[in-house]
Amino acid sequence: ERNSRVTVLKLLREELARAALDWECAAERPGSRAVWSWSPVRFSSVLASLLVAVIAVGWWLTTGFETEEYRTAKGEQRTVILSDGSMVTMNTETVMAAEFSFLKRAIVLREGEALFAVSHEGRRPFEVKAGSRVVRDVGTQFVVRRQDERVTVTVVEGAVEVQRSDPAEQASSWQLIMAGEQVSYGPMGALSSIGRVSLTATTAWLEGKVLFEDRPLTEVIQEVGRYQTGEIRILDPMIGALKFIGV
Repeated sequence: ERNSRVTVLKLLREELARAALDWECAAERPGSRAVWSWSPVRFSSVLASLLVAVIAVGWWLTTGFETEEYRTAKGEQRTVILSDGSMVTMNTETVMAAEFSFLKRAIVLREGEALFAVSHEGRRPFEVKAGSRVVRDVGTQFVVRRQDERVTVTVVEGAVEVQRSDPAEQASSWQLIMAGEQVSYGPMGALSSIGRVSLTATTAWLEGKVLFEDRPLTEVIQEVGRYQTGEIRILDPMIGALKFIGV
C-alpha cells in the first residue's frame, strides 16, 4: 500500500516537471514570447498533469490511510496511545485495528473489550465499528465490549452516538447515549433500550478487579473465565442460579 502511494506521488511529480519543461522550452525559442500557447500538445500535457494530481489527492483522502493492529492475550491488559493522541485501554483477549486517514479515525473491534479516551478533533470524527453497528464519539470516554456477537456500549464520560439504521443506508440515524448509560445490540443490529448502569462495576477491570452485584453464579464463572486458563463448570442448575455479590 505504501509503495502504491509512493508510485502515485512519483507520477504526479514527473507530470508536473514535464509540463514545466514544455513551458521553459517554448519560452526559450528564438522569437517566441513568454505567452502561454494553448496548442493541443501542451493542453494535453497540462490536462494529464491535473488529472494525475486529482487522482493522487482523491486516492490519498479516501484510501491512503495507516493501519495498525493490536491484540491482548488471555488475562492481559494493555494501553495503546494512537497517532492522534487518543488512548485505548484493552482488556483481556481483545483484537482491534486502527485505520486513520486524512478524513477519518476508525477503530475496528473484532473481539474483546476496550475503553476509549478520545482526543478531540473537529475535522476527523472518531468511530468504533463493532459487529453490525458503528459507535461515534461525541464526548470523551466510553467502553465497547464485543463477546459472542453481542456488543455492549457504555458511556463513562460525555456522550456517544450509536448507529441505529443499517450502515448501507445513505442517511443513517443515530441514538445518543449519555454518561452512565448503556446500550447493546446483536448480529441483526437491533438496539436494546437504554439502561442506567454502575460505572464502578463496568470499569472495575481497569483496576484488575471484577465486581459483581447480585449476579447469577453461572454468569460469575463465565466472567472469571475470561481472565484465567482452564475451565470451571457448574453441573447443578440450582447452584448456577444462586445470586452472588462480591469482588
